[in-house]
This record gives sequence, C-alpha cells and structure tokens, in this order.
Amino acid sequence: MQFPLPQDYVNYVKISVVGDDGVKRTLLPSRTSNNPTAILQDNDFSYLYDGSGNLQKAATSTTAKRFQDPSNPSNTSALAQDYYHTNYNDDNFAYFNKRFGSNPEDMSRSGTYFIDNAKGIIFFNGTFAGIARGEASPVVLDYISDGLSDNGDLSKVLVPKLAEEAIYAQMLYNLAKLRPATAQLAPFYKKEASAKIRNTKIRLSNYKSEEMVQVLRGKSKWIKH
Repeated sequence: MQFPLPQDYVNYVKISVVGDDGVKRTLLPSRTSNNPTAILQDNDFSYLYDGSGNLQKAATSTTAKRFQDPSNPSNTSALAQDYYHTNYNDDNFAYFNKRFGSNPEDMSRSGTYFIDNAKGIIFFNGTFAGIARGEASPVVLDYISDGLSDNGDLSKVLVPKLAEEAIYAQMLYNLAKLRPATAQLAPFYKKEASAKIRNTKIRLSNYKSEEMVQVLRGKSKWIKH
C-alpha cells in the first residue's frame, strides 16, 4: 500500500486506479493525514538516542499506520457505499437522508493517498488492501519528469520542453541587455521570458483541475473544465 517515488520525479499530474472495466479513475489526495516524524520513546516516554547522540526515529509514524490499517471501517468505504446505494431509498434504512452536508472530497469510493515528499513515498489508505474490492487493482502515476534519465550518457539527458523554452527566453533577454545593437528589443524579450517562466511555474504547481472539480462537486456553482 505504498511505493517510492521515481528517481526523476518532480511533481505528479494525477494518480489513478484501474477498475475491473479497464477505466482509470482519478484518486484524490488526503489533505487531513500525513507521515509526521515519529521519535522513539521508552516506557517512561523519554526520547531514545543512538550511540552518536542522535534521536532514533521510527520508519513509519502511527498516523500513517492507522491511515493504512485495512481493519479501520473508514478504509473500507467501498463496501459501506455499496450498502448505502443499495438501500438509500428505504425509509427504514439507518442512514436514510443523512448524507446532507457531506464533503464531496471525502466521498470517493476508490480510496485515497498522501505523498511524503521528504521520504519520497506515496502512502495509500487501507482501501487498497484488497478487502473492499476482493483483489488488487493497478495504480497509475502520471508525473512530471526532470528528464535526467541517464546522467552518464549526455545524449540521453532530456529537459522538459516548457522549461527549456523558459531558459532560452531568459538567456535571450540577458544577452539583449548586454548588446547595444539589441538593447531596444530587451523589453520585448523580458516580457516573453516572464510569460514563459510564469507558464512553467503554473505547470509545475500543485493545482489539479480534476481534484478541484471533485471538491466542488454538488456545490451550487457552474464549473467549466
């Protein structure tokens, strides 16, 4: 229920789970959980140190362990929602008409995850233990690569196109400032470089349109995407 991020990972575009029908369904990240640093303690709750005087830390925090616990009822949301959707129109159903005010972000039956960037690991919750679905489902990570696939062979080193164009535009602007013959074109090159750098930053940002759509789903707003 966890795997390390690729070596050339910069940022993720989306993380999907492949259903039995072969359709990729976008997973939503959990914004209410993470993997904090867990310092080891003795029976008196005093911190433990190694021979060098450094604090000893657990590999996985209690928060992450509970997040991935398949016995946690909240991690078997698929079964719970199947039960609800089968009985939602039954007046005698215990949860009848009690989903008013629910948060759309937390109503996905496909499970959730969070990314520990410090350790480079993606943690999936207990839904992925196979209990809810009966079998494991493939997970697909679409991510932005830094292009440095093989530092030993420069012919295989690639730079993302949007970052390459931003670098060239910035270099052109700096060269134009230094040459009197092209000084009058410097404002134009500055504007172009600024626009391309801005686009690159937006592309590498954490804004995900599909996640925003799910968060605002069911709200009284028109969403175009």
